[in-house]
Amino acid sequence: MNHAKQHIATLLGLLTIIVILVTVIDLTCFDKSFYKTQFTKLAVASEMGVSSTDLNTITDVVLDYTQGKRSDMIINVQVSGTVQEVFNAREKTHMVDVRALYLNAVMVRNIAAVVVIAMSALYAFLYRKQTIRILVRGFQQASVLFGVVLAFILIYSLVDFNAFWIFFHQIFFRNDLWQLNPNTDLLILMVPEPFFNALVMRIILRFIAVFGLVLAGGTLIIRNKKSS
Repeated sequence: MNHAKQHIATLLGLLTIIVILVTVIDLTCFDKSFYKTQFTKLAVASEMGVSSTDLNTITDVVLDYTQGKRSDMIINVQVSGTVQEVFNAREKTHMVDVRALYLNAVMVRNIAAVVVIAMSALYAFLYRKQTIRILVRGFQQASVLFGVVLAFILIYSLVDFNAFWIFFHQIFFRNDLWQLNPNTDLLILMVPEPFFNALVMRIILRFIAVFGLVLAGGTLIIRNKKSS
């Protein structure tokens, strides 16, 4: 019974890590100030042949569509002097996949959060004063497992980001629509590899910061309980 409750606590720890990770990804990927900074740094408006104002509007459309706040990505702006629809059929079809991936990730995060809260309440009812110690140990054990995965991702992305990015897409997408052409697809000019490189590094660093705070906080709590 003791082993079972600790194994379940480790599973709850993994679910908590998933909640943290997806939340960090969610907040980072929809941080418009980050987009504006990167767009300026990479001269994206110039590369796309659009004005900065139109680029901000395009960004709003893409992000709102991804979050399910609008039903399409249809937008017409002046591109290199000619008014045209920004995204072609291939780009829009790829974004259907991106949107599904995002919404599914958020759904998994929300379900995981409900499970963690419900099971934590059950543990509090069953194990009373032992609850925090059991759950923190579960999180610590889960952290070891996830730390190996995170270390692999971090090293892989630092050594060869292009290979890492291809690997990521091959895992999460079942087609080659993500392989866009900068000569015909404005989406790849809007978010080029250096943009994603900066985005992934930002996600990893933010996750490590939040994850570290939770882990340190939990460890400190059980240490204080032992000493009291």
